[in-house]
Amino acid sequence: MTKIYNYDPQSGAFINSSNADPSPLEDGVFLIPAFATALAPPSAGANQVAVFANGAWTLKDIPQPTAAQKLAQAQQAQLATISSACAAAIVGGFKSSALGKSYTYPSNETDQLNLSGSVMSSLFPNLPANWTTLQACCDENSNWAYLPHTVAQIQQVGIDFKTFKLNCLTRNATLQAQVAAAKTVDAVQAINF
Repeated sequence: MTKIYNYDPQSGAFINSSNADPSPLEDGVFLIPAFATALAPPSAGANQVAVFANGAWTLKDIPQPTAAQKLAQAQQAQLATISSACAAAIVGGFKSSALGKSYTYPSNETDQLNLSGSVMSSLFPNLPANWTTLQACCDENSNWAYLPHTVAQIQQVGIDFKTFKLNCLTRNATLQAQVAAAKTVDAVQAINF
């Protein structure tokens, strides 16, 4: 069994080692595919990489990011984390006291469309005085049910959701601005949704 050492076709950087396949035509001969060698690479240090070029391995230093690059990378990662947390909060449900006490309402994309449809229906002219619509909500004991909501109640739920969503979006925008203004990686990572 012969071990081979695979390297990147563009950079020559060591990727991994594997076992060579035996030749189907010659006994005791092993095939070395393109971008592989039977020469073992030298052990690379913490900030080095072994590179194969011109038939030999050399060790090359890996450039370390500058403080500005580290800050930019941290900012980019934190901006993505904050945006994801904002999106998750928006679809994670919200509270409304439109029924006289606090209920949790679902708010995934389908729930938002359903709520918008119910609010729009409540705006139609000439609705009966006793008009209601069923809306899914959850009480403080985690009991979900479709409860009837009057015109005023369903409109209040719609207002409460809009306020909740706008609060999430403005918080996201504020935090994004704070991340962009932060001067250190630690300061960036301390900003969370």
